[in-house]
Amino acid sequence: MTIPKGTPGVITQIEGSYTIETSGQKGRITESDLGPLELKPDEKPPIQYTLKHECEAIPIPWSRQKMKFAADTQILITQIQKIYTVETPQGRARITDKDVDALQLKPNERLPERFPLPAPASNAVKYVCFAPALILAVLLLVNFLFTGLTSWVSEDEDREWWGRSAAWILITILGWMVVNVIVLWGAQAITATTTGNQLDVFLGDVKATPEAKGLLGAFGGVTGIVSALLVIRSKLSSKFGEKAGFQWLLIVAAIAFFVLLSIIISWVLVLIGSQPWALHATAWLLGGTQDQLADPNSWRVQLFVVVFLTGIMLLFGIVIGFFINVNKFSLHATYRNRLIRAYLAASRKTRRPNLFTGFDPDDNIKLGDLSSEKPLHLLNGALNIIRGQQLAWQERKAESFTMSRLHCGSFKVGYRPSAKYGDAMTLGTALAISGAAANPNMGYHSSPVLGLLMTLFNVRLGWWLGNPGSPGAKTWRRKGPRYSVGPLFSEAIGNTTDHYKYVNLSDGGHFENLGLYETVLRRCHFIVVSDGAEDPECAYADLGEAVRKIRIDFGIPIEFGTMTIYPRSAIDTLKNPGHNCAVGRIRYSVVDGTDAPDGIIIYIKPACYGDEPRDIYEYFKTNPAFPHESTSDQFFSESQFESYRMLGAHTMEKLCTDCHGDFDCFIRDILKNHLQTEAPVWLARLLDETKNKIA
Repeated sequence: MTIPKGTPGVITQIEGSYTIETSGQKGRITESDLGPLELKPDEKPPIQYTLKHECEAIPIPWSRQKMKFAADTQILITQIQKIYTVETPQGRARITDKDVDALQLKPNERLPERFPLPAPASNAVKYVCFAPALILAVLLLVNFLFTGLTSWVSEDEDREWWGRSAAWILITILGWMVVNVIVLWGAQAITATTTGNQLDVFLGDVKATPEAKGLLGAFGGVTGIVSALLVIRSKLSSKFGEKAGFQWLLIVAAIAFFVLLSIIISWVLVLIGSQPWALHATAWLLGGTQDQLADPNSWRVQLFVVVFLTGIMLLFGIVIGFFINVNKFSLHATYRNRLIRAYLAASRKTRRPNLFTGFDPDDNIKLGDLSSEKPLHLLNGALNIIRGQQLAWQERKAESFTMSRLHCGSFKVGYRPSAKYGDAMTLGTALAISGAAANPNMGYHSSPVLGLLMTLFNVRLGWWLGNPGSPGAKTWRRKGPRYSVGPLFSEAIGNTTDHYKYVNLSDGGHFENLGLYETVLRRCHFIVVSDGAEDPECAYADLGEAVRKIRIDFGIPIEFGTMTIYPRSAIDTLKNPGHNCAVGRIRYSVVDGTDAPDGIIIYIKPACYGDEPRDIYEYFKTNPAFPHESTSDQFFSESQFESYRMLGAHTMEKLCTDCHGDFDCFIRDILKNHLQTEAPVWLARLLDETKNKIA
């Protein structure tokens, strides 16, 4: 092949070639078979050499039958030359040392000694460690894509099966890599000392600068830190009255993650831009001219790579959004299935669970099929409005959303019948929405940086449903959005609102954690609130948030007298006995008129004062955080679970008497037997009025 003068080209490979003689035979061996030859200073052929492994050589004169040499064969290297592989518009060509002068290089540019080749022999350890894992990783990717692409036609039981199989594939991948790296690379590290630098064993012929390696290491470390913080974020941010103390740490880690991610992406684009195909593609797109494009860092090459890859990924994302269900392809179903098995399944005497997953689809029931008998169960959620139009709500960033046997919705937006809303929402889905603590948009706890990060990692327990108001006139009956890109983008950038045709729902605690808001809205006159939130100092954060929002939104004050529920830290200094509840006044008369009767609220909170049964007291003394241990602990021991159960039973035994469902009697007994105080004037008058009406 003749290459005309002035032809532009790119050197893609430099490889050594050795002419050898042994036992009267003559042949040629490439560097990829023989390995790099380490020569002493001023050492020239002929050179005596012992083969370290089996090799094949091309006979001289040439023939189809290659020569084979066993390991430890003594050979004589009679000639060493370099072969340069170049890419030109005419095609690929190979140039030897004698023609290297024909290459016109840039000023002061020198050719390197060699370009490392991906020879199996020199990368055998890497292949053993990672090739099987990569094959399994392809199967894992197929699993993920299949799960997403069939999410419209598959059931939860199918996804549970696929999820478990993906988990076992992932365990196999990690186990294979860890074991092989320790065994193979560890052995090499303690034996390969010919160069005096054992790092060469690990780095091999990787083309990366020390800065790039350090950057990759930092990126991996920050990714691990961010992942761990995301897991515990929703638990640590459960103190509703204040931002969690570690919030700044997570924000810093998230920013570092995105900075490193951007640098890595830029670095990869530069590497891709240096490839021959990028040069040729750029030249073709520019009309066939290749002047000034041989430089991999040419701005034209880089612009092409950025635009091309961005366009391909954007097109792929837009198209794939039509096939993936934004609700089902998240962590919500994993959480919901376990809630159903833990609580709803416990009420069924006969179950037929799947032998592999342990789940039974019959455990779940439709929300509209709940019994019409009292009580009316009301499940609270939060409708996230991060991009709300009400300036007074810039802190709360959510509004209340309720789900019951009758209706689902919000009094601010509207309601729809539960039997039809969300394609007949199930009780399990409503439970999972009500407890979806970890979500990119979390009302008061929302953060733009963390929302983007949680969406990227798919840490999403929330649920998208049609807007129960007028914007969702055509969507409220659907299970969720038919196109996933829009909702995901809204979650990532905090663009959720109550004016869109779909709304984003999450944990009711992201708005108000006690359910008091909705009971006051319905003008309930006798309310019992059990506050089980983590509150070791008895700051009453959740109660304070509820009282504040009720007064702001409804204009109804809720008043309490002196609270005598004390934290653990104050027990030794108490002058008066501590209690487990408090009585408050809901002043409906302020809004509904003086003739409207006020409401009564009994507020109950776990507390220990030393008069509990001995097993509770023993656990109390040996566990300093009890009864306000962190909600991040999702796996209670037997003694831990029993201590909380028994504390609740003991508390209610102190408060409840045989009143036969008479709430007035219940309140009087609390005042007399537990609080040991007289009823305030307003409460005594209210109890008397109720008694007279009954009479």
